[in-house]
Amino acid sequence: MRNVGFQLDLSDCNPQGLNLEGLEFGRAIFSGSCLDGSNLRHSNLNDAVGGKSSLIGCDLEGATLNEGYFYESNFSFCWANDVTFEGTMLSNVDFSGSNLAGVTFTDSSLNESQFLGANLYRAGFFGNESHSGEEFRTILFGRTDLFQAKFN
Repeated sequence: MRNVGFQLDLSDCNPQGLNLEGLEFGRAIFSGSCLDGSNLRHSNLNDAVGGKSSLIGCDLEGATLNEGYFYESNFSFCWANDVTFEGTMLSNVDFSGSNLAGVTFTDSSLNESQFLGANLYRAGFFGNESHSGEEFRTILFGRTDLFQAKFN
C-alpha cells in the first residue's frame, strides 16, 4: 500500500488483530482506537496521531513512529524491537511488559510513562549515540516509572 496523499482517519475504531505489516500510515489518525494484537511490523507511522489509543500486544518490530503523538496510550506487552520514537510525544504511555530492545526514544517526551518489567536492552535515549549530558536532556522523564525495567 502506498501513501497516495490522503490522511487515513481511524479515530475511535476497533480494528483489533489486523495484519498491517509494512504499510504506510504516515500522518494517520488513530486517536481513541483499539489496535490490540495487530501486526504493524516495519510500518511507517511517522507523524501519526494516536492519543489515548490501545496497542496492547502488538508486533511493532522495526516500525517508525517518529514525530507522532501517542500520549496516554497503551503499548503494554508489545514486541517492539528496533522501533524508532524520535521526537514523539509519549507522555503517560504504558509500556509495561513490552520488549523494547533496541528502541530509540531520541528527543521524545516520556513524562509519567510506565515501563514496569519492560525490556530496555540497547534502548537509545541519546542523540547521535554520543551519550553527552546535553543530548540526554532532550528526553523528558518527569514522574516516569522504571520499576523493574531491564537495561542490561
